Amino acid sequence: MLILGSYLSPHRLKVNVAVNFNPNFVQEEYVNATSLLGNSAYGNDSPYGAPYGQPYGGQDQTYQWRSNMKVQKSQTLQITLEEIPVLPYGEGLSLSAITLEVGGKKGIFRTSAAKTIG
Repeated sequence: MLILGSYLSPHRLKVNVAVNFNPNFVQEEYVNATSLLGNSAYGNDSPYGAPYGQPYGGQDQTYQWRSNMKVQKSQTLQITLEEIPVLPYGEGLSLSAITLEVGGKKGIFRTSAAKTIG
């Protein structure tokens, strides 16, 4: 799963994944969004950058990361994203895309004999 958006203020993102019609989560991750940000290379030193403020150009606001799914084969997938605010409170992020890389298997899902009629 790939997440793309814009970082707006400090926060953590909680990602829960459930599979196969089961509402219980099989994967739970916490992303410290601030650690995903990079600084521009120019101006990290005085007089342009520290200790007077941000490096020249400020922080890169691109919000981009990847999460590997623990369960690779399933019938259904439920993804829950929850923004957890961190001081100073504000709008934490703006999401623009969630991309899943999926593959298909030939045929339909095979059910057990107990769930087959005819």
